This record gives sequence, C-alpha cells and structure tokens, in this order.
Amino acid sequence: MVQLRKRVKLAFFKFTLDCCEPRRRNITSEDMRKFCIRCGKLLPFAMFTDDSKKALLTCDNCTVIKPSKDPAILYEPYEQMLKDLRKSEAQMGASNGLAFRIGPRVLHHLVNSIWHGKSGISEFDDLFQLRLLRFQSDLEWSPWNSILLTKREAAIHQAMTNPWELYDASLVQRFVLRNLQAKLCFDSLLKVK
Repeated sequence: MVQLRKRVKLAFFKFTLDCCEPRRRNITSEDMRKFCIRCGKLLPFAMFTDDSKKALLTCDNCTVIKPSKDPAILYEPYEQMLKDLRKSEAQMGASNGLAFRIGPRVLHHLVNSIWHGKSGISEFDDLFQLRLLRFQSDLEWSPWNSILLTKREAAIHQAMTNPWELYDASLVQRFVLRNLQAKLCFDSLLKVK
C-alpha cells in the first residue's frame, strides 16, 4: 500500500511538471494577462498602471472613466409639464408664444431654481401632479409670468381673472418676487422673442 502511494505521488509530480512547464518558449509581457474587475476583460499587463494600489485591479481605460457625482436628471415630468403648458397656451390662442420655443431643460431650471420644485400655494412636490401656467391670465406665458400649482389649484387659478382678488397680499408678493427672479434668471430668453 505504501508503495502504491509513492507511485501515485511520483506520477502526480511528473504530470504537474509536464503540464505546467512553459515548453521552453520565451514569455513576453504581452503574453501575461490580468483581469479587470470593472470592465470584466482579460487584458495585457501593459493596460494596468501600478501608480496606486486602487488601480491595480482596474485597467487604465476604466480608471479614466469616473462615475459622475451628480445624479442623472430625468426630464420626463418636465416634458409632461411643457406638453400641458403648450396645450393650455394653444387653447388661449398663443400658439407662437415662448412656451413653444423652450425645452424641458428650461422648465427644469424654472421649476427647481425659482419654484423650488413645489406648488406656490400648498408646497406639494410631486412633479407629475404640478402644472405651470400664467400668473396673470391677460399676459402671455413666460418664465416671469408663471406660477407652479397642483392640478386642482391650477383649475381654481385659471377660473379667476385677477390673482390679486384670489390670494392673500403676502402670497401675491411672494409670487411677484419669484417672477422677478425668473426675469433676471431667464434674461437671455427676452432676446429670443
């Protein structure tokens, strides 16, 4: 039994020598490969820099590509707001207005920078339930003549002709201030007209 174990052990050593020996060829650095954990590719060692210990597991291509610190902006609610705004403006007969010349990025900036993503009255913040409309119904819509409201608030606002009759003086003052901020912020849109 001991003799058999020695023979198996010797056969195994011979087998490993035959399989693992590099067959007397020159191994270059191009032949040596390393696995990149980020892209999942087996790449030559030349694709990896040894500058920092973090970069040892990722190739140079993946090290250059850094994830963005800012989250991606989803424009879907702003596209819907713009669609509703354009529909409302078309019904009021202003089919050549500024609402038809701007895109969802402008609305994103208006809603978040001026109105802080909330209804001007109730501070409701579900973007899919909010609507942009004219603050003063007798003037054409523009970022400086706008108000952000929920659907229900918007229906009540549109039924009134004069916002000064509907709202408290402090609320009207806040709306006017936000529209003035919008006029300063969207000054470049005045030249588009």
